[in-house]
Amino acid sequence: IYLADLGFKESGIGIHWAVAAAAELIVFMFVSRIMSRFRLATLISFSCVAAVVRWYLTGTFTSFGLLTAVQSLHAFTFGLFHATCLTMLHRIFPAGSRSIGQSLYTTLGNGVGNFTGIMFAGIFWDQYGGKLFYASSAIMIVAFVLSLLLRSWEKVMVVAVVDQQPAFQDRPEKQI
Repeated sequence: IYLADLGFKESGIGIHWAVAAAAELIVFMFVSRIMSRFRLATLISFSCVAAVVRWYLTGTFTSFGLLTAVQSLHAFTFGLFHATCLTMLHRIFPAGSRSIGQSLYTTLGNGVGNFTGIMFAGIFWDQYGGKLFYASSAIMIVAFVLSLLLRSWEKVMVVAVVDQQPAFQDRPEKQI
C-alpha cells in the first residue's frame, strides 16, 4: 500500500519484495556460521536494531532505490530473527515438546503480532500513512531494550534440559 501510495508500479513493488526475499535467503545460507559466532541474545538484539533502522528509513525515504535497499534489512529483521527464535525454542523445549514451543511462537509472534499490527495499521493508515513506520521503529526500540534483558536471562536459564545439557549453555569466548 505504501509503495503504491508513493506512485510505484506493481512491477517495481514486485522487485522490491524480491530483493527482501533474496536477502533473507542469503542469511539463511549463512545462519549456522553466524550462530556459531554470536550468542543468540546478541542476534535478537541485532535484529531489533536492524528493525529500528529499517522502519525509520522506510518512513523517511521516498526513492524507489533507497526503499528497496532498506528492504534488504528484511534479511535480519525476519530471516535472522526467525532462525534465532527457532534455535532458542529448540534449546528451551525438550525433544518431545518442541512442537508446543513452535506453536506458541507461531501463534503469539505471527498470529497475534501480525493481527495486532495489521489492525492498528488499518485503523490509522488513512490518517498517518507512511508516518506509521516511525511508530514501528519506536516499538522496535522498546523491543531492543527488552532484548537486553534476554542477555541476562540467557545466562541464568538452566532449568530446561535438552539432551542432558542446560538450555542456554555458555558459548565459547569467541562469541559476542
